[in-house]
Amino acid sequence: METWLPMNDSLYTGQGTMYKKTTETVSLGNMQFQRRNKDYYFTPANSPFEYKVSAISKNSFVAENRNAEYPQKISYVLFKKDSLHTIWEGGAGARKDVYYGRVKRSVPVKKGK
Repeated sequence: METWLPMNDSLYTGQGTMYKKTTETVSLGNMQFQRRNKDYYFTPANSPFEYKVSAISKNSFVAENRNAEYPQKISYVLFKKDSLHTIWEGGAGARKDVYYGRVKRSVPVKKGK
């Protein structure tokens, strides 16, 4: 699961969390989506690399960094109202597809300062 919060008009921060079949939750780390001048940048959790957004639409974005070993290309696609598909590609044809579904929260999310 990913939870995103607006920090200001040009920065969103996100937290990735994985829920196991038990009651255990695992933090996957912090992420950022940022606008600088006319460009957008995505920094995935636990990555030293920043990815420049090369394509963006109402329901998707593609971010790339050819200097990263893996992934070199990250795509987010909202394919249903409550369903997200992420694709990580790069380095010798490696590819990882992950599908997410919306989780109903009982605790309201607070906006960042």
